[in-house]
Order: sequence, then C-alpha cells, then structure tokens
Amino acid sequence: MSIAKNDEVLPSEIWTEVFFHVPFKDLLDATLACREFRSAASPRIFKDFAFVPYLVDHELERFALKDADAARELEKLHFFISAPIACFVRSCFLSTRKRSPTGLDKISDDHLLEAFFQHLPRLFNVQNLVFYGITFTSALISRLSVVPNIPSLNLNSCLLPQVPMDPPLPVIHVESVSYEHMAQSSYSSAAHWIHLLDLERLKELEVCQNSKITEQFFRDWATVKPFPNLHTLSLALNPDILPQMLAMLGECPSLYRLTLRTVGSQDEKLLLAATARAPRTILPPVQHYHGPYELLHRFRMDRMVSLSLTNFRSDISFWSDLDPDNVAHELNSSKQYLENIQRFTAQLSFSEPFLLAVGLLLPGVKFLHLSTSSELQNEDASKHLQTVLKAGLPLQLEHLYLRWTLVSRPDESIAETHAFALQLFKQQRSLKHISLRYINIEFTYSGFGGQLIDTLVQKSDPRLEQAMAALRQSGVVSV
Repeated sequence: MSIAKNDEVLPSEIWTEVFFHVPFKDLLDATLACREFRSAASPRIFKDFAFVPYLVDHELERFALKDADAARELEKLHFFISAPIACFVRSCFLSTRKRSPTGLDKISDDHLLEAFFQHLPRLFNVQNLVFYGITFTSALISRLSVVPNIPSLNLNSCLLPQVPMDPPLPVIHVESVSYEHMAQSSYSSAAHWIHLLDLERLKELEVCQNSKITEQFFRDWATVKPFPNLHTLSLALNPDILPQMLAMLGECPSLYRLTLRTVGSQDEKLLLAATARAPRTILPPVQHYHGPYELLHRFRMDRMVSLSLTNFRSDISFWSDLDPDNVAHELNSSKQYLENIQRFTAQLSFSEPFLLAVGLLLPGVKFLHLSTSSELQNEDASKHLQTVLKAGLPLQLEHLYLRWTLVSRPDESIAETHAFALQLFKQQRSLKHISLRYINIEFTYSGFGGQLIDTLVQKSDPRLEQAMAALRQSGVVSV
C-alpha cells in the first residue's frame, strides 16, 4: 500500500494530521501497516522526549540512577538526537522523579545532565522545554544560552549556583517563561532568573504559584530593564511588593493580558493599604484582565475587552463569592470605559440590582459567565432564574453561562429550567447559547433568532434521562 503515489488515497500530510488525533495505542498498531504509515505517524510518536538525569527528594536533594537506568536514559538521548528523529521533537521534559532517599546513593557527577545540554542544540525544532528539579551550574546556563530561540520554557523547582556568576551573565533567548517552585529550598534562586532572560525577546511571563515566589522573583526589579515586548503577564499578589509590581507594569508598554492571583491567605487590609501607597504610574491599556476588582481603577480600560474579577478578601478561594454591590460600584466608577467589554466573568451572590447594572454598564458583552458557591435548593435556583428574566441582560449577549451548586435533585427542576431557556430565547433574541450547570450536570441550550433549536444534557444520570423522556412525551420538550 502506498499513501504517497496513489492519487486515490490521502496524501501523507493529511495522514500526519489524522494521526495526531488517534489514540496512542492504536497509532502504534497503525505504524505496522506499512512504511508510509510509519513515516506519517513519526511526528506524533516522537514529538515528546522525556529524560531523567537523576532522582530528587522533596527538598531537591539529588540521588543517582541505578547503572542500568542511567544507561537506558543515555541510550534514549542518543536515539532522540539522531538525525532521523531529532526533527520531530517538539517538547522536551527534563524531569527528576521524586523518590524517597532510602537505598539510593547521592549523586557524584552530572554526566547525564551535561550530556543532555551538550546535545540540546541538535533538537532544533523544540518548541517547549520543561525542567523540573534541575540544579543548574554556570556551565549548564551557558549551554542553554547557546540555543538561539526557545519558544517556551517552564522552570519548576530549578536551582541556580549559590556562588554568583561572573559578568557578563549569559542570556537565555526565550519567548515564554513559566516559573514555579514547589520546594522551599529553591526560593532563594528565584531572584536571579530574571537577570538571565532576554527581556527584549520575552513575550509571556508567569510567576503565580505563590506570593513568596513573586516577591523573590522581582526582589531586584529596579535593576531590571523594561519589558518592551511582554504582552502576557501572570503574577501572584504580594502586599509587600504590590507598589513595585504596579510600578513594574508601567515598564510593559505592550502588555495586553494581565492575570493577578491572590494565592493562599492574604490580608485584605494590607493589600488595600499597599494599593493606596503605590505611585500613580500610568499603566498600559490591557485588553484582558483577570484579578481583584479593587485594582480596576488603576488601569486604563478604554481598550479592555475581557474582565474576570476576583477580590482581595483574606479567605479568597475558588469557593468564595464577591459582593455584587461592591463590584457594581467599581464598574459604575469606570462606566465610560466599559462599552468595549465583550466577556465578563465573576463568582458572586446573585441579585437583581447587580444584573440590572450589568445590563446597563456592559452593553457590549457577548459572553457572560456568572457563578455562585452558595449551596442552593431547587426553590433558590428558581428564584435566580426569575431574577435573570426580570433584570434583563446586555443587548448583544450571545452566550450565557450560569453555574450553581444544587443541593436538591436537579431532575425535579428540569421542566422549569427548560421553560426558562424557552422564555429567555424569546426575550433575548441575540442569544445563541445558554449553559446551566448544577455541580457536575450541565444543561446546554442552543437557539437562533429567539427560537430554541437544540437541547443537550451532559453527564446525565437515569433520573435525568427519565425526566427528559417524560417531558418529550408530554410535548414540553420537542428536541
């Protein structure tokens, strides 16, 4: 069989794309069919390369592999850097598996790690480098700086030399950096990484696992040059350096996507006080903002198209709700800049005044995602649905997502949920999609021109299926 010369079959490029969507076990079976299938499947089979140079414990203490395992890793390295295979590698995972130190010898040399970095330039098509638990030496940093362009670099619990490197420092030519540390022993290295990055080339930066890491990472921010081309930034908030963080944002003229996370327990009063004493720096006109609504007034919002709001509360978590009155007040203070907002997301307590405010203050919103962590009975959910119908929604709204935690049986409210969707489609002719999610059960309604055209219940159980069948039989549900 040939897939390259026969005009009646798919060309090899199409088969390559097909194989990217085939389960891996079936893919391996397919490569046994013919040489052409093996060739077409190679970009998928060899796109990921995982290499283990040594083992670490929870404090990043290093332990050597057994001789047989080390030989196997070295053999795998030579295979992946060989000319026929290296061109297919897109992601490289340098991982030091966590193990208990019992029965293991501490590492005496870094020959596997040095071998990997020596041959890294031969993986010339790599788009993503992931390093976990790696202890970098000056020599390894220098080898990494030789790579002319690294599209994406993920640094997790990576240590730098304890002794400062002699200037001039090597420069890592990377476009996107994700920086996170799981081990406390690696915190002290955080402040040095920023000085090794090519800030002219850097476009995306994520440092948001915890606020202590952010503090360490930007400890010497005043000595760092501006970030002229940085367009995406994710940070964990820290009250101790919040003024410096806001000032740093003024050095990012190209920034258009900003995520500020409150991770762990933070003191709301400290964060508010830090915001108040921060200098009135002119911040860039971000287009996408995910973070506390208390900081909204610090940004130019005339170009903002997406808002996802949290807050400064000390108990902030996935399960905490915002105060709808406070959010409405903050939005009202910036109402002249909100007409371009197309996407709005918030987790808050439902109230008719807030929904009225959303309809008036965010007239251009096309995607509205509202959720509440409060546990609701069916009658409470019913009240919320009626509130949505009464308050009115933004005139251009196309997608509405409502997520609730329903304590009582969702199958008992399915008729009312369907009636709500029918009425809302008639009332809001711009709507194309309504999604109502109760814990792990989602009702999805599609419509056009004010008419309901499709209904889907995902992750359903027998009670829901019986309720839907009864509604279809009675004529209430026709799809």
